[in-house]
Amino acid sequence: MPITARMRAAPRQAHPRLVRLRVGEQSVSEADIAAPERAGPQGPGEGESGDETSFPALSRLLALATHLFDVPAVLVSLTGPDGQVVRVAHGPAIPAAEACDGLRHPPVAGDGVDVVLDAAAEGRRPGRAPAFRFTAAVPLRAPDGPALGSLRIADPRPRAAFPAADRATLRDLSVLVLDHLELHRSALSRRATEEHLLRLARLDPLTGLPDRSALRGSLDGLLAGDRPASVLVLDLDGFKEVNDALGRGAGDAVLRLVAERLLGGTGGAGTVARLGGDEFAILLADAGETEADAMAAALTRAFSEPFLHDGHVLHLGTSIGIALHQAKAEGRHCHRVYRPALREAQQQVRRLRGALHDAVRRGEFVLFYQPQVSLADGSLVGAEALLRWRHPRDGLLAPAAFLATLESSSCAAEVGDWVLDQACRQAVRWRARGAPGFRIGVNLSAAQFQRGDLAETVARTLVRTGLPPAGLELEITETIVLRHDDVALAPLARLRALGVGIAFDDYGTGYASLSLLKRYPLTRLKIDRSFVTGMTSSRRDETIVRAILQLGHGFKLDVIAEGIETEREHARLRAKGCREGQGFLFGRPMPAEAFAARYGLDGGTPVPAAAQ
Repeated sequence: MPITARMRAAPRQAHPRLVRLRVGEQSVSEADIAAPERAGPQGPGEGESGDETSFPALSRLLALATHLFDVPAVLVSLTGPDGQVVRVAHGPAIPAAEACDGLRHPPVAGDGVDVVLDAAAEGRRPGRAPAFRFTAAVPLRAPDGPALGSLRIADPRPRAAFPAADRATLRDLSVLVLDHLELHRSALSRRATEEHLLRLARLDPLTGLPDRSALRGSLDGLLAGDRPASVLVLDLDGFKEVNDALGRGAGDAVLRLVAERLLGGTGGAGTVARLGGDEFAILLADAGETEADAMAAALTRAFSEPFLHDGHVLHLGTSIGIALHQAKAEGRHCHRVYRPALREAQQQVRRLRGALHDAVRRGEFVLFYQPQVSLADGSLVGAEALLRWRHPRDGLLAPAAFLATLESSSCAAEVGDWVLDQACRQAVRWRARGAPGFRIGVNLSAAQFQRGDLAETVARTLVRTGLPPAGLELEITETIVLRHDDVALAPLARLRALGVGIAFDDYGTGYASLSLLKRYPLTRLKIDRSFVTGMTSSRRDETIVRAILQLGHGFKLDVIAEGIETEREHARLRAKGCREGQGFLFGRPMPAEAFAARYGLDGGTPVPAAAQ
């Protein structure tokens, strides 16, 4: 019979809950030693071995016994019905081999104290010197129950006597040991019972919500009755960052807060379930697309308020729908109603995400560089670093083929850090080879902001590569600013104070308001290529270009035009006061070697000094 079963069968020991051991003028009670044990690198408690089941506080009791009896070894053995040892714990001063040797003494008979004052003199171990010459042992036995094992103290030194007071103390100590074993068994039994009941109720043990199986059962019931139903599937934006920064315990607490908010947000109108991880679902009975859309909007509003945990203000968003990845691609706080056609798109995204992880591992990403020049004389002022993927089957891929999926993957921040590092290193080389004022532009991803250490990462990169802060310009898009305003402003302000340039990319193509130009520490606006291309044929585009240039002048920001492909566009921009540009007219994105050769940064003819 397993030891836990034998303990379960034994009646509860009928003795006072407080047993006090007296040592000289001091006394030690159970309360003094019952504090929870901290797990160490070798297991539950120092000096425990043979770990079939871990008993909290037992090692502390053993340590207490070494002081009570002035012995280096205290052993607790729990034995099965055939006498085999199934659990051993021993004091910190004894090797495991000697502990096992000490347990070869015969089991303790009866209820008394078995004392061996000198095993060598008594011939207990003929032909071999015993590990312990002195031992004293008592059985661990509940009243009217079987013996569970024994408590034994041992010393390599013999003793002349073991007084009656010490024997009584050893029996008292055995009561404490037995009580701790019983408490531990009760805790295990209670936990097993709770888990069993939760399984029967099909509830998630962390949040108390119905689990995936319960949700499936409810949905099957609705469908069997031919009743309409809608299922909203949610996952959390930013939860991984909370887990990484604050730990799993905080993550569990946040999941419980999320469960409470979902219950409040639905107002009892649906069944809220936890599917696992940070995924939840809401089942709406007798509901169609209109009702599901209204519920999704209500939950999105509910998540606009931050979560508070242990003094931390946590901003979490939610993506809602079956096609979770498409919902996430449109930013936080959004939802998308399921369409069957989305399933294949989701599977394609999953395959692409796996390939991107492989690309990171294999080093398949490379950087291309597009020149940025002075429109006055064509001299080189810098370059924008652009990511490319050397796919093993499909060849060189531009960002349009993979960037959206990359930015939603778990490796997005890692790739962004790699781009930053490589671009800064390349800029340092070119500044040393003839372009001392060279500026490198690097695009930032939302994942780098969400991780929370952008300013520190950039500062470390500048120190590691030796690039002056003025030689780096970080490019942000309106999308990042609008969707991650709460985490973007502070790190950018710190980097601007350091001397790093901040460029607003594709300005005017989204919904950024003029107030953002006041709030953000910008140094440059980038005119989107669509306005540059349409400028020569559309008065509206020309007006937009003129307005952006005037905004830049008014806010004391530099302006650079992208997508310049013709001399006519070049001349029109220069006439309007635009000082810098980039586009195919001046050079396509190219590998570092081709860029260096074109601009004499490979040891050839130096480039003309850039206008500063």
